[in-house]
Amino acid sequence: MFYEREGIRSELPILRGQLLETEITPLSDHVLLVPKNIPEQEHTTKQLIIVSGPPGSGKDTVVSKILEKTDAYGWPKTVTTREQRASEVGNDPYIRMTEEDFLKERELGAFMETDYHGSWYGSPKSELERIYALGKTPILRIDPNGAESILRLQTEPNSFLMHTQVIYAYVVPTNGYELYQRLMNRTLMDNGNNYDAALHKTQERIKTAVMPDLTHIDRAHLILINRHGEIEELTKEFLQLLKTT
Repeated sequence: MFYEREGIRSELPILRGQLLETEITPLSDHVLLVPKNIPEQEHTTKQLIIVSGPPGSGKDTVVSKILEKTDAYGWPKTVTTREQRASEVGNDPYIRMTEEDFLKERELGAFMETDYHGSWYGSPKSELERIYALGKTPILRIDPNGAESILRLQTEPNSFLMHTQVIYAYVVPTNGYELYQRLMNRTLMDNGNNYDAALHKTQERIKTAVMPDLTHIDRAHLILINRHGEIEELTKEFLQLLKTT
């Protein structure tokens, strides 16, 4: 197994247990392939890229870097009922909606997937079509539950994604400390630098979101290793792979 043979498991202690029996193939220094998850598809006419991972993994940064480097991709916004964070003022990555309106849209089938983490989140089909209309490939940044919902949707009879090649990439840092630091810094900003409040919320976030999300990694097509200070290398390698897929 690659993880044992090449020592990558020792570099990624955060993954111990999640990929114990999973065959992994290295495609580059920062990109790993999970062969068992690659579906057999014919007659695909377009692509949909999904970038996922636990909170603090750096998935937002990966997507942002890709969009900076090329105009071949577009970012469909996610709808949420969550209140805006201080860090999002002036550069809001979400479409805001009341819970009442969100649930109405959900009943009408407006979303590819929805999830609830204290607030509702959903990926609207209309945003996907908006990106395709611009002649670009959508690159979604969503949590693992949402990613897997889209993969299931793709296999449904007469699904609007049936002729779409979906590529599911999972971003992970090399260790838990890096992830903790990212979450702590973000939470400090959102809590007015109140250390005690930020510490409590960060610990709770790791327990309720990070650890459950990590259990989904063995269902991804690709694993993107987000080593500290190497985001440029990771983005470059990921883009090169997408161009040849």
